[in-house]
Amino acid sequence: VIKSCIIIARFLGDAGQFRDADILFDRARILAIKGGNKLFCAEVSLYCAELLNKWSASYPAYSVETMSRSAEYASEAAQLYEQALQLPAGGAGTTQGTDLGIQEKYSQALYWKGPNYS
Repeated sequence: VIKSCIIIARFLGDAGQFRDADILFDRARILAIKGGNKLFCAEVSLYCAELLNKWSASYPAYSVETMSRSAEYASEAAQLYEQALQLPAGGAGTTQGTDLGIQEKYSQALYWKGPNYS
């Protein structure tokens, strides 16, 4: 269910239907948090931050509230990815190959924090 919401939300965001995509991402994020999978929560939060930043690039009426939400999502994603990187190599199902993927997502989360906190 969550992955379906994410896929549809990404399509909506790419089509410029940012409000609808935001609603779906928010629902997916809540479900991910309830599920307890931190990496999945981080991924959904990162998608939310990206969506809100794309929205800001498309509309001149980008509110401070939306900018703040995007910064919070990016910050949450960065924190969760950082925690995942601090796990011992090979522990809790992580391997060196996935660590590179986590590092990439971590850097993306840090990137999306920048425009919103400045």
